[in-house]
Amino acid sequence: MSACTNCHVDAAKGVYTQAQLHYSLIDLGVTPTGCSDCHAVSAPVGFVGPPASSPPRNPASGEMRHEAVLWSSGAPGTQALVSTDCRLCHLMPTTDFASTFENSIDGGAPAQYHSSLTAAGQAQPAQCLDCHANTRPVTLVQVGAGLTFDHQAGPALGECKTCHVAAPGTTWAGGQYHAGAPTPTTCLPCHEAERPTSTAGWAAGFTRSPFDYVTNAKGITHGAGGDCQTCHTSTTDWAGANFSHGPSTLAATQCVTCHTTQRPDLLPGTDAGVMGALLGFDHSTSGSGDCFGCHQSTVKGGRYVNLYGPGAMTANNIRGGDWDGGVAYPGSFVSSTDEFITVTQTTLNRSGANNLVTSTSSVLATLYNGMLHTSSIIDARLSPGPTGSPDYNSCWHCHTNTAGTVTAYSNGKYHAALTNFRATPGGTVTPIAQPTTNCGDCHAVMLPQKIVQKGTTNLQPMDHAAQFTATVNIGGQMVSRVSQLDCHHCHANPGNSWADGQFHSKIGSATPTECVGCHYPLMADAAKADVTQGTTFKMSHRSVQLTTQSCATCHTGALGRAAGGLTAAQWRTSATALATYHPNLTAQPGACLDCHAVSQPAAATQGTVSYALAMGMTTTNQAQWMNHASGQLAGKDCSVCHAADAKASGAAWNRAAKFHGPVANATTCRECHGLTNGKGTVAGTNNNLPTGLNDSKTITTASAATGKAGLHDQITHTDINVSGADCKVCHTQQGQSGTAGVTGKEWAQASFHKNITALTLNGTTGRCSNCHLNVKPGTGYTMQDHAAFGATGQDCSSCHAFPGTSATTPNWLGATGAHASTGPTTASALACETCHGQGGSSSRHLSVATAQHYGGIANGNKCVSCHIDFTDFKGPVTNVKYAHTNATANSAAGCQGCHKFASSLYTTLTTTPPLSHPTASGGHQFSQSFSVTGSKSGDSFTSTHNDTNLTLCGNCHKYASTTSTTNVWSFAHDPSNPGISHSKSSSGCNKCH
Repeated sequence: MSACTNCHVDAAKGVYTQAQLHYSLIDLGVTPTGCSDCHAVSAPVGFVGPPASSPPRNPASGEMRHEAVLWSSGAPGTQALVSTDCRLCHLMPTTDFASTFENSIDGGAPAQYHSSLTAAGQAQPAQCLDCHANTRPVTLVQVGAGLTFDHQAGPALGECKTCHVAAPGTTWAGGQYHAGAPTPTTCLPCHEAERPTSTAGWAAGFTRSPFDYVTNAKGITHGAGGDCQTCHTSTTDWAGANFSHGPSTLAATQCVTCHTTQRPDLLPGTDAGVMGALLGFDHSTSGSGDCFGCHQSTVKGGRYVNLYGPGAMTANNIRGGDWDGGVAYPGSFVSSTDEFITVTQTTLNRSGANNLVTSTSSVLATLYNGMLHTSSIIDARLSPGPTGSPDYNSCWHCHTNTAGTVTAYSNGKYHAALTNFRATPGGTVTPIAQPTTNCGDCHAVMLPQKIVQKGTTNLQPMDHAAQFTATVNIGGQMVSRVSQLDCHHCHANPGNSWADGQFHSKIGSATPTECVGCHYPLMADAAKADVTQGTTFKMSHRSVQLTTQSCATCHTGALGRAAGGLTAAQWRTSATALATYHPNLTAQPGACLDCHAVSQPAAATQGTVSYALAMGMTTTNQAQWMNHASGQLAGKDCSVCHAADAKASGAAWNRAAKFHGPVANATTCRECHGLTNGKGTVAGTNNNLPTGLNDSKTITTASAATGKAGLHDQITHTDINVSGADCKVCHTQQGQSGTAGVTGKEWAQASFHKNITALTLNGTTGRCSNCHLNVKPGTGYTMQDHAAFGATGQDCSSCHAFPGTSATTPNWLGATGAHASTGPTTASALACETCHGQGGSSSRHLSVATAQHYGGIANGNKCVSCHIDFTDFKGPVTNVKYAHTNATANSAAGCQGCHKFASSLYTTLTTTPPLSHPTASGGHQFSQSFSVTGSKSGDSFTSTHNDTNLTLCGNCHKYASTTSTTNVWSFAHDPSNPGISHSKSSSGCNKCH
């Protein structure tokens, strides 16, 4: 690679464009050992490649991310996952295949990452997350019969390889959640649909301790809609499950939720008559309610194992089971099996070191109306009496009856009986007021166990298990939790609706221990909760950076305003001030993007770090520029540079924050500091480029004879060789330096020609003279008159080639001029007149004065207009050309295009285009025959050239030879000549004949 001509075939002429490195290397038999030296800056930013379809991504994107990094503690780190050696995945061009970056190592498309690593024997990446976060399905994935998986919930939002251990890049199938993840706190997100619908194939004996194994007649599913882990310890075969009945479970207040099929008259092999006779009690008419009301002995004894006694289940053997000992009149509490409400209950799932809520599970719960027949709130006119001595004569007020005789005890209605009270069957209705206290006597079992919401909105949630920070007096009750309150404290529409509940306005000075217990569904609703405040922040309430979910930490005044209705302003710290996050933290978060992705500046910004520019200073180019859209920031969190900016007091994006240092070895610079930072393309305006010519640290090697010795070499950043390259090509110092002599002069640590050896020299934006005119030799330099050279016209590169005669100490020596000592002028890019008279030294290069050289070459003509070869400009006529061609001589303009015919002479022009006629004497006479003779068909003529009508040679002559020293003219009549017709008497013919 030591010779530029290996790639740049026209390098000797100063042309360095259109080179093909890879094909040149192929011709040389050279294979690169790596790609990063040239292509490190070519690595694309963001997802690239064809849009993924298997599976599709959300949002849609390609599959390859070259800047992928390892994540740690919920934030992207700095360790890269993708090699900078492009040829690991991309096929280099060959003589047979014009490969691009789209081609894989086997020539196919698109290039493949994981399979390329395997083929190269390299390890697969340690993580998937930075490339595949948007690969996660957004809907439930069916992974088995009745088994689904939600990739958007809880731990599933973590690293993919936790579950997916198959060879990377091959398949996502076969993921195993339980194999790698910690034991979940809930089964429902995945296993809800696995509730059994049949007992076929179950092990023998399960019917001895039965419950409603499948969905019962009331629509209640297996397990009463509870979480699987309530009973099951194994999700492999679900065997060995056990429900621990106890005071904190559904069994403490009701049985019917799970045991509708255990009623004696409904058991297989028997009926109501047989069981009624055996037990002396007809369950079909008097025992169709909840078992709990009559079977308190079972409840208190905690016997829930055997439906019947030892041996096979028979009608007689039912007497020996755990349900034996029921009482006929349920003076205790009893639930209805027909009167109920159905609500969606949401369970909060917590995980992590801070035990924060990370996801939710929801079940459809059936809450049955109940009745405590001995409640003190029951009006005496309806009271049925105590368990020991019931008054059956009052039952007709609430239960289905005929003229006061009860026909069915199911579907009893207490509140309706008060509204429609009659002292006797068929008597006058005299309503009794509804109770205003002691609702819990009957409705305690209807208390939801988890979060319920009013209507379909998550703006009015309620967790009836919520606790208070202290025991308080609310309405005369000393309570420490919501469940200890009677319903009437919040609900005021007995017997009609529970939808009128109010919480905060009813609890006085009581303070809940936390807000998230009720309000997490709102926190998880990003559309409502994560309000964006312009470009300042978007508060992400589900960010993994949150170490607390205590709403009061930020929303300090919200609780005090909670009683005032439902408005967003209630969550403010005051009537006008927004809630604040950073000032209320004891430890600031370790990452920022969850909330501050919207804070990234849309355009390049300027920091406070400023550099002293010796030359080229403007009002906008000294302070460091930063473009947050730079590919150098891809995959990096704000905290990489701005970690210290998050603080309890005075938090702000510090413009003095450093990028270089926290981010080492930036591969490109110009997207921040140069013309591509999005702030404009003028050097020195809104970028870190200096304006105009700037002295470098290098002293010119020009000798004293030039009159320029001791001057600094200069550089301008507007030359295409500078502006087209990245700053890093020349500038080695990244960011501020602590080295004495460098501090404050960081941008001066640069070398141009040392790093850019292939120059673009196009005569305008790419010229040596753009930088080096300050060292152009003066008039006293006799070796070559440089006076004609300047910012335009011939460039230094016409004669001088970098690095001169020394590769280690570049100089201006060895200039060869624009041509060799002999050869055709067409081989030279140099205009001869630069040196030879017109702009050059006429005393040295012309034997006569410029004005006398064939009519004066100062008129604008060029040497190559007449001279074929520069072996000897004064040579014989064979070295003089007229540049006639058939095309030019026979064109519409003809000779007239270049020559003026006047007074029977054609003369040379005195100016180049736009063409005009000679005004000075001494013009070269091209046509010296004053008359023309000839004959045709026996007729002869003699005539002078006429300059009035037939002004174009082409009217009569055809230039038939391109020989530069011989004019061959053939004569032909042209009917289009002025005045010529086929008649010999025409005026045109008479000109000559």
